[in-house]
Amino acid sequence: MYRCIRMEKNRAISVINPTSPRLMAPVDVCPHRFIDTQSLELVEFSSEDNIIIPPYAILSHTWIPKEEIIYDEYRQPLEETYYKLGYHKIKAACQRAHEQNLRYIWIDTCCIKQSDDNDVAANTTSMYDYYQNAEVCNWLAQFKSSQWLERGWTLQELLAPKTVLFFDEDWQYIGDKRGQSIHDINVLDRMS
Repeated sequence: MYRCIRMEKNRAISVINPTSPRLMAPVDVCPHRFIDTQSLELVEFSSEDNIIIPPYAILSHTWIPKEEIIYDEYRQPLEETYYKLGYHKIKAACQRAHEQNLRYIWIDTCCIKQSDDNDVAANTTSMYDYYQNAEVCNWLAQFKSSQWLERGWTLQELLAPKTVLFFDEDWQYIGDKRGQSIHDINVLDRMS
């Protein structure tokens, strides 16, 4: 299990915000595979007992059929990989996270081995924790007409993170989950 905390004098200290010690509920579980926002390389942290996962961003988005870059393709890209909308989404998400001073980002499409049922299961059951323990969740979509609001995963992606920042398809900032700019949209009414 990968935890985002370190122990100091028998106290759990959040790696994400060391000035505010807390043990995140129920268990401080984090992903172990990320994209480095500087190099765009996929990195994995080992499963040693005392692993410290650094602060990270997480991307909430809708998948684009036939355009997403999954783990295997990200590891061994083809020439057409670099022309897919999914690749441009990854680059833009990395740039945004880098601007937020975060070295790592977790993006489900390429950080989960879709061809490995065990990896899919392990990541899927921990996704609430991944979102809860992220420094920031960057949400990407066309806001008022977004399919994001109709997906089953949306509620955890909206409620779990401390900070959710909303961006349009051009990565222009719209607002955050506590901001007035999104209050005119009733998220719960839009979700199925």
